[in-house]
Amino acid sequence: MNNVLYFIRSSFHVDLIEQNREADELTHLVNLNDNLTIAPSLTCKENVKIYNFFEAHSIVHTKSVYVKLYDIYMACDFNKVVVFNNYFPYSRHCIDFFTEKKTIVEMWEDGLNHYLNLHHNKLFYLKGLMKLILGHYSKGVFDPDYKRYKLNIRDRFVNKNLVYKPTVFTDVKDVHGVIFIAQPVVDDGIITIDKYISGLCRLAKHYESYPFYYLTHPREKNKVIDTLVSNGFKVIEVNESAECYLMRNRYTINISMFSTVICNIFEYRNCKYVPEFFYLEKLNSLIKNSVFNKKD
Repeated sequence: MNNVLYFIRSSFHVDLIEQNREADELTHLVNLNDNLTIAPSLTCKENVKIYNFFEAHSIVHTKSVYVKLYDIYMACDFNKVVVFNNYFPYSRHCIDFFTEKKTIVEMWEDGLNHYLNLHHNKLFYLKGLMKLILGHYSKGVFDPDYKRYKLNIRDRFVNKNLVYKPTVFTDVKDVHGVIFIAQPVVDDGIITIDKYISGLCRLAKHYESYPFYYLTHPREKNKVIDTLVSNGFKVIEVNESAECYLMRNRYTINISMFSTVICNIFEYRNCKYVPEFFYLEKLNSLIKNSVFNKKD
């Protein structure tokens, strides 16, 4: 049996693993997100082992962070390693360690950025500088394409060597309205809260013939949610993945700034990316002619 090591941060990663792992592999999951619930369909299997590495997203990286990461590397003689990006410090550290050992390293798509490369911007380089100051792994910190040429790339829409299908439910509720699929763009410093609210107000006016709903993201802070509520937005919070919720509830139109959720459901629902309402012109030009863009 092959021992395969995966670094996971989201339910989307878990779904990809469930749908693409080899039936006889020994699956080792490094959980990087303390808010992530891994499905019993994986955790109950005898050939699945889970390691918690929540320190990966610590603000300050001390030597102990990488000692623990190294301990995970040495837990087994891994035949293959799977990462979902090559720009986070732990990903670059992992890529360096295992490519040096001649171990197969695959990079599976992690949403829209995989296709459009959204990290070539000033914010990426500013964050890179902060990571250096805070002790994060330094190699490739300013390279959003770090050692991509050494990785086996797997995705759905370019290489077409990865499978993903959202759960299809028989009992689906039709909802007359537009739903905005949120991301933690304010908390991540991509846009100010004032510009965010302004963009949402423009969207609500653009779709004024429909009720307008806002589907929260798990990482959004309460300050953002409270501001939305005080501005009269109908906020929806769910205890399941956004994909599952939107497959259970068929809204008239599903929109987002640049959420991966749109990539995952656009073949089943009426979807559209709307970065232009937030004056993200570069992003809008990248998406405009992409396979993910649909007209409402």
